[in-house]
Amino acid sequence: MLRVIGVGDNFVDRYWDEGIMYPGGNSVNFAVYASQMGVSGTYCGVFADDTEAELIRDALERQGVDYSHSTFLHAGETGKGSIRLIEGDRVISDDNEGGSVRTETLIITDELLKYLKEFDVIHTCCYGYLTKQLPKLSSCGVPVIYDFSDQWNEELFQELCPHIKIAFFSGSGWKEEKLKDALQKACACGAEIAITTRGENGAMAYGRGQFFKKAPYRIEGNILDTMGAGDAFLTGFTVAYYSGKKLYREMTGDAAIELASEDSGDFFKQLVEYAMHVGNLRAWKSCGTKGAFGMGVPINKK
Repeated sequence: MLRVIGVGDNFVDRYWDEGIMYPGGNSVNFAVYASQMGVSGTYCGVFADDTEAELIRDALERQGVDYSHSTFLHAGETGKGSIRLIEGDRVISDDNEGGSVRTETLIITDELLKYLKEFDVIHTCCYGYLTKQLPKLSSCGVPVIYDFSDQWNEELFQELCPHIKIAFFSGSGWKEEKLKDALQKACACGAEIAITTRGENGAMAYGRGQFFKKAPYRIEGNILDTMGAGDAFLTGFTVAYYSGKKLYREMTGDAAIELASEDSGDFFKQLVEYAMHVGNLRAWKSCGTKGAFGMGVPINKK
């Protein structure tokens, strides 16, 4: 079974018009979505000592996601965001800049690195505030995928892509030619694959000199919530892609003959396209749940 771990942020999304807050955070969502897909999803991060952290830990436990190698503070504040309807538009805000995940950043120790070597894939993101430790994180030899969200530019690609295998970033609002250039630059800087999500325009990927596009799956009926859809696509793609790569290694690793390069290239192409389909399916499923993955409770107003 594929084993994946999200290392980084945890967060709560507060829907003030409903009076409900939901557990989330990019790396938490990754671990939960992966677990829901039938693989082993684990989370590691920094937990504050507050009601919101209790909500996230309880949700992880109920989803079967281990978080035992996290850091547990005796104070601090969980990252919080607010979602409000203002004149019919949904307005999202970050209310405390990530909370203790930012101010008491997770330390990548040698002991933690030894633990991380047990996994097939490591996920982290810009909101985990681990960019300075990314070289050490990648030194364990496990593929690292990194979500830049909308915090990306060529300078960051040059700094971070040598240490990651898949670069994800948000391309909403950007023209296609600009995004194609960004995808190519991320790979030129070291990423194996670069992927951008573009909302209703779907996803676009680049790897091995090829571009791939996939429109989002159509949804019949009412969408409950799009919160976490980008994280869901990322998770679906990652699980499918690395499951395929793992199978490829198992099938070819001790073979007495070599696979022709054009056939190896065809396998890669088909795998990326399949993984984009799975990403779409995972994103489609997430739109049928309130919050990133449900499990909301009344907002703590203290």
